[in-house]
Amino acid sequence: MINTKEIFSKNLEMELKLRNISQEQLGKAIGVSQQSISEWVKGKSLPSLDTFRNLCIALRADPEIMLDLDIETEVPFAMHKLLENPIVHT
Repeated sequence: MINTKEIFSKNLEMELKLRNISQEQLGKAIGVSQQSISEWVKGKSLPSLDTFRNLCIALRADPEIMLDLDIETEVPFAMHKLLENPIVHT
């Protein structure tokens, strides 16, 4: 199973290093504490969707890359699985 926290934490750490931005600088840019950024880098938690969006904008990072998504292959696969096992409401 995919560990989103681990993927996001590794990609966030890479983006910070690549752009030479400190956790404190990023926190100030998106309105969160350095401690929050640290928790994300350690893979202990994830940002809210709004904060994730702001983080991607601040870092000029592609959200698909930050979460290691391949929409073109993962979405059709997920749809295939859904069609095989449709959700039935009773």
